[in-house]
Order: sequence, then structure tokens, then C-alpha cells
Amino acid sequence: MLDVHLFKIIIVKIQYNEKMLKNLIPFIRQFRPHCRWMGLGILLGWLAVMASVGLLALSGWFISAAAFAGLSLGTAYLFNFFFPSIGVRLFAFTRTLARYAERIVTHDATFRMLATLRLWFYRKIEPLAPARLMQYRSTDILNRIVADIETLDNLYVRVLSPSVTASLTIIAVVLFLAVFDIWIAGTALLFLLISGIALPLAAAGAGADMGRQLTIGTAKIRILAVEGIQGLSELMVFGAWKKQVNTLEKESDALIHIQGQMSHIRGLSLAGATLLTGMATLACL
Repeated sequence: MLDVHLFKIIIVKIQYNEKMLKNLIPFIRQFRPHCRWMGLGILLGWLAVMASVGLLALSGWFISAAAFAGLSLGTAYLFNFFFPSIGVRLFAFTRTLARYAERIVTHDATFRMLATLRLWFYRKIEPLAPARLMQYRSTDILNRIVADIETLDNLYVRVLSPSVTASLTIIAVVLFLAVFDIWIAGTALLFLLISGIALPLAAAGAGADMGRQLTIGTAKIRILAVEGIQGLSELMVFGAWKKQVNTLEKESDALIHIQGQMSHIRGLSLAGATLLTGMATLACL
């Protein structure tokens, strides 16, 4: 019964994420002119991750081999530490340069995509003015132009690029481990899939409602702030500015509370990933 219930939960989460992906498709289509920059950023990110993996693997082997070689004078004399040290330095330099270049390319691509999204949004909303836009507040429209578009800059930097990079890294690591032992590769793949798919799905499901509340709360605060500044003279004349300030403080406190809950979910997700990493290491050993 527990397995059936867990399976149903996973299916519901997958369907929810499929719905979210469908909602993002119109925005993803706007990224086509920047595919080269996006691909280059993903490639550099993958190169930096693989250099980090190679650095950790080679450094661990180097330390263990040096300790083992030092058990006797014969092995210590024959041990060649020049080539491994060169590899460590090569991986370290590659990781640093690739990460620096990845930051430059991905941020440049993000700014280009934001400019494209703003132009696309304006071209869609301009024909609606003024008749179709009279039902919306000016501050609400401003919030959608500024905040909602800026939120989409995380779509590439924190969603698309890390997902593709992680997928390529998992494939490379599993194939590398399969050369030595197929069971170790299978065990590592199992924990990587749990950490890369099941854990993010659980975190996304736990924070979905709070994410919507966070978006709504941010919009409310911006609307209250802008309208308070625009109507400050009227509020001062009729003595309603204290009520406006109190309302703004309540919305701010509610937003801080939601942000704290989101931080807890993020912390639990990171802790789960760390725990799974340790379990995978022990299982492979």
C-alpha cells in the first residue's frame, strides 16, 4: 500500500511539472535567437563540473597512492608524482577558467533573453491599450513588466542550464564507473537519479503553494508602495497614511514568513542531497 501511495504521489508531481513546463513553452520559444550563447554556457558549465570531478578523483587517488607508496623505500623511490601533480594543476586551472567563462557567457545570454522577453511582452500588450488594460491597475501592469520578466532570468541560469549540465555529468560519470564495475555504476546511477529527480520533485511540490503566495505577496507590496507614494498627498490630507503603512507592514511580515518557509525547504533539499551523496559514497565503497 505504501509503494502504491508513493507511486501515486510521484505521478501527481510529474503531471504538475508537465503543466508548469507547458506554461513556460511560450517563453522558452523566445530564447531561440540566443541558442548559441545558451549552448556555449551549458558546455562551459559542463566542462567546469567535469574538471571538478576529475580534480576530486585524481586528488583522492594521488593522496592514497602516495600514502601507499610511502610504506616502503622501494615503492617510494619508484613512485612518480610528477604526472599526477600535473593533472591536478591542469584540472584546477581548467575548472577556474571554465567557471569564469561560464559566468560571463550565461549572464550575457540572460541579459539578451531579458531584453527579448521585454520586447515580446511590450509588442503583445501594446495593441491592448487602452481599452483592454483599463481593468488592471497601473502598478499591476508595472509589476508584470518588471518583476515577472526579471523572474524569468532564473529559467535559464537556475533551471535549464543546471539540468542539462547535471544530465551530461551523470551520463559521463556512470559510463566512467561502468568501465571498472557495472554494479558500482548502477548504484551511483540510482542515487544520482534519486538526488536529481525525486528530491527536486518533492521540493517543488512542497514549495509550489508558497511560491505562488510569494509571487502574489511581492506584487501586493509593490502595488501598495507605488500607490502609497503616488497618493501620498491625499493620504496625508485625510489622515489615512498610518493605515497604509500598517497594511504595508502586514504584507511585508507575511512575505518574510513565506520566504522563511521557502528557505527551510531549500535547506532540507540541500541536506537531503548531501545525505544521498554520503550514502552513495558508502554504497559504492
